[in-house]
Amino acid sequence: MTTKKKRKKPIWVYLLIVLVTFLFSLVLSSTQQVRQIEYSIRDHLFEVRGPLSVENSPIVLVAISEEADAEIPEKWPWPTSVHAKLVENLNRAGAKAILFDVLFTQQDVYNPQNDTLFAQAIAKYGNVILAADVEKTESSRGDEQEPVFPISLLRENNPNPLGMVKMKTQDDGSIRTYNIGLKHAGQDYYMLGLEGLRVFDQISDEEISPLVESSPEAPFKFGEYEIERINVNDFMINYYGPEGIFPTYSYETVIDDPEYTTVMEMEAFEMNLFDDPDFQTGLLYEGVFKDKIVIVGSTMTVLQDFHSTPFTEPDFPRPGFEIHAHAMQTILDGNYLSRQSNMLTVLIMLILAVVVVLFNRTAGALWGFGLSALIMIAHYLIAKELFLQSNHFVHISSVFITAIVGQIGTVGYEYINEQREKRRIKGMFASYVSPTLV
Repeated sequence: MTTKKKRKKPIWVYLLIVLVTFLFSLVLSSTQQVRQIEYSIRDHLFEVRGPLSVENSPIVLVAISEEADAEIPEKWPWPTSVHAKLVENLNRAGAKAILFDVLFTQQDVYNPQNDTLFAQAIAKYGNVILAADVEKTESSRGDEQEPVFPISLLRENNPNPLGMVKMKTQDDGSIRTYNIGLKHAGQDYYMLGLEGLRVFDQISDEEISPLVESSPEAPFKFGEYEIERINVNDFMINYYGPEGIFPTYSYETVIDDPEYTTVMEMEAFEMNLFDDPDFQTGLLYEGVFKDKIVIVGSTMTVLQDFHSTPFTEPDFPRPGFEIHAHAMQTILDGNYLSRQSNMLTVLIMLILAVVVVLFNRTAGALWGFGLSALIMIAHYLIAKELFLQSNHFVHISSVFITAIVGQIGTVGYEYINEQREKRRIKGMFASYVSPTLV
């Protein structure tokens, strides 16, 4: 009876450990370092899932590549008449929407007449989306928004709105979400991908929700699409795979017809990769652009349009125009990602702190370590299955931290308490028996 009373541990001390565990884990989970760990875990889940099929996707990419720069007689920035040729050939091939992930903010450096040719092609076909951006600048009046728009000649000849291209990076520099749009000078501007879908599906202004600060619980209406937001103005991109998963053609192959002469044709022999009417061969006859959304963007190192995303190695970031493609495919398929709410994460952490600490009080440290390990393994497996089966992210690092902190806190208290009890017993008996017997 005396032994049991001696071993009884005061519950209030363990409830205090629960509170400290919960609060410390909460603070730790909100730090930038732990958020980056959580991002890495989510990226790992993409790797576990593997790539998804884009076989039936309407998206095709045209790369402003090193190869194209070598084959086009003028070096980058190329004459805008070349872009006019691209727009013409893509329309000959049946493209429904052409998106330029390129900012045409300066006049043509070779001949201003080239801009006129580009503007005429844009006006003629009416299916081109030009890129734009809005940058924050500091002035005496505080932060202001500075438009980075195409030159007025191109804007005035384009019946379509501009598409915003700036994407938000997270703490680790990676892009995992896609904005819907932004307000500037009282006007709504949507992202390049959404404007491309507007042209592709002929969505009218009346079918698009206005950009307002509404609850992210309600989907954003964009024509027939209901975009499931995670915040007021963005959604998570469901990356379909590594770089190169969408069909990609180098820029020079799309303009290489009998009317255009590449560097190789100047130096060697004529070979028209887009349209060779003599042999009825080339991309035009293969139908690779028919009824497609074509995104034109850079893979040239000098243009530095590369970003870290899931499926990418740190030394091999992804070209920016591919990110627009994955965001658009997410919308086209309605294949949205969701995540565990912050309130549910906090509740799980609190319950876990109670379970781990009180289990240690009852069963002891050894069994406590076993339970904590079991909880972490089971939570990871559940989180993995929820992602694979439901596209749902469960917060993993917060559970691991709570289990570890709760275990360490309880064992630490019991160790200190045991050492204090040993010293008390030694003090009680030291005056009566030898140190060896004590």
